[in-house]
Amino acid sequence: MLDGLVVRVYGKEEMLADGKKWAPGTGNAWSIKAWKYEQFAETISRFKALNFGRFTDNFFYMTTNSVDFNWLDDNDFAAVANNFGVAAKVAKEIGLKGLGVDIEEYGRRFWNVNDLKTDKSYAEIADVVFRRGQEWGRAVFKEYPDIILFMPFCLTMDGAVLSRPF
Repeated sequence: MLDGLVVRVYGKEEMLADGKKWAPGTGNAWSIKAWKYEQFAETISRFKALNFGRFTDNFFYMTTNSVDFNWLDDNDFAAVANNFGVAAKVAKEIGLKGLGVDIEEYGRRFWNVNDLKTDKSYAEIADVVFRRGQEWGRAVFKEYPDIILFMPFCLTMDGAVLSRPF
């Protein structure tokens, strides 16, 4: 039984070069813009002051609103893995059970192999994506070894879906 909340968590907002505001958190972990743990200091303090009471199974909500990485680029995915590692560390520090990872595509599609611009075969891409899953896991479990991953959606469309090897 789950008795808790899935909460949106954001770090310190900053002004980007184009004049737009951006904050690391809930909607943009699948991004090449790397988060820093220090950006969440104020948020961590606020959450630690909360008394969730009976809600004991609370999760840091992670979604896919902002996706700008390429599965085949090592540097791109290093930022993604970093972001999920920071999220896991923040979740642990706040006292959350883990990450609520919603992998449904709300922005750009990124689970479909047909959307990649490459001459690699599906098998080659699946190998890369499997490695990415391992990198993701190492980043997350390093920061929060006993984390719970709550994933309400898993994509199971056809053989061209990358979530299977991930």
